[in-house]
Amino acid sequence: MTSFLPLYRQSAPQSCEAMHRGLWFERFFSAYTDGFNDIDPIRRNDWLNEFSRKTAGDKAVLETKAQNMQTLAASQGGQARIYHCAGSFITGLGNPHPLENGFTWHHTLGTPYLPGSAVKGLVRAVIETAYQDTEEKRRNLLQRWFGTAEKGDVAEHSGSFIFMDALPVRPCQLHVEVMTPHMNRWYEKGRKTPLAADTQPGDWHAPVPITYLTARNLFLQMIILPRPGAGDTAVLQQELQDLWQALDYGLQWLGAGGKTAIGMGRMERNEKEEERLNEIRQAKQRQAELKSLSPAMQDVQAFINEFSDQHAQYPSFKEKSNGAFHNKARALAKKALESADWSTDEKRAAAEAIEEWLPKLVRIEIKEERKKLKLAVLKGNA
Repeated sequence: MTSFLPLYRQSAPQSCEAMHRGLWFERFFSAYTDGFNDIDPIRRNDWLNEFSRKTAGDKAVLETKAQNMQTLAASQGGQARIYHCAGSFITGLGNPHPLENGFTWHHTLGTPYLPGSAVKGLVRAVIETAYQDTEEKRRNLLQRWFGTAEKGDVAEHSGSFIFMDALPVRPCQLHVEVMTPHMNRWYEKGRKTPLAADTQPGDWHAPVPITYLTARNLFLQMIILPRPGAGDTAVLQQELQDLWQALDYGLQWLGAGGKTAIGMGRMERNEKEEERLNEIRQAKQRQAELKSLSPAMQDVQAFINEFSDQHAQYPSFKEKSNGAFHNKARALAKKALESADWSTDEKRAAAEAIEEWLPKLVRIEIKEERKKLKLAVLKGNA
């Protein structure tokens, strides 16, 4: 009879270096004893340490996903914000796993993330514990936003808002943490044998170090959408801001994920990261728009984009003389005049672009170029 080794022993790579981190963590645990009837503690720690100080997630993929989700949120009248967890973050600690300490991984992105249900639960916890108004108003608010006034009730209807999964917008770093419970026997068997010496809680027990996986330097994009048909748009937009205020409070003071009692999962909004993603999204939109234009209009639009970016970045730049920009205007004018493929409308667009943007950045007069282009346009019309 032929014996087969487990998949990770016969064909899979022996390191998670080039693997989907979540797939490796969930499916390729290899720290069993030789008989596969127990876990070898030394192999266990060695296997988990393979994740230590490794990054999780692909930068380009995460940015593209974040931009797509931001576009979705805007199209539905919702909003996306980015929160930064400078310390440790863990989610899914209670998930079943041979380590006895699980971890929640996104199935396709290969990164830790916070499910939308956890975001919704955090906001609800803030409303239930920190809402400062009458009990009746608090219950009405919970009923409207979440569908029930009490968690155990059967929902009469869906809540007014949708909470999306909080996904990373850039790769994070994985780290191995250690906890040292002194009375693990008490937690395991104390209820069944409360009088036994080895299960009684006491300071004579030796600590048992247990390692588990965490993420650091995590940037999560959180999205809240008003549910279509849930009410007046203006009212929903106002309540959306109230929800964000509750979420800000919860992330800053309560934390998200596991082990929040010891300070894990505390986050703050990072508007700088939001601006960075917006700039990337706008640049991609420009590239897509350029590809849809004719070759001549691509040259004109590229000229406009470069000048408008400089003007937005340096609004006082027009006080200086910059020969490089003037030379680019000359080059565009020359191409419009000499190319036989440019239509009259494309030449006119080039003339208007030079006339509009060049004086905003340099003090050099461009009457000569302007006259040449206008003359060429007139000849084309003739």
